[in-house]
Amino acid sequence: MNKKPEQLIRQYSSCPTQQKVYETDGREYIVTRHFTGEKDINQVVFEIAVNRANRETGFFNGV
Repeated sequence: MNKKPEQLIRQYSSCPTQQKVYETDGREYIVTRHFTGEKDINQVVFEIAVNRANRETGFFNGV
């Protein structure tokens, strides 16, 4: 995926977004999430759960 930021902004301009402000070391960062609908949410949740379980049990597979 070698698209320029301007191309991505145009491509996903109609998708819903969410912004959240984080503060670290006295600096504020605005993170914008774009919901493009291109991922299978079940697969994403599964991968997050597996990664967390691996972390919590001390198992690391190098990924």
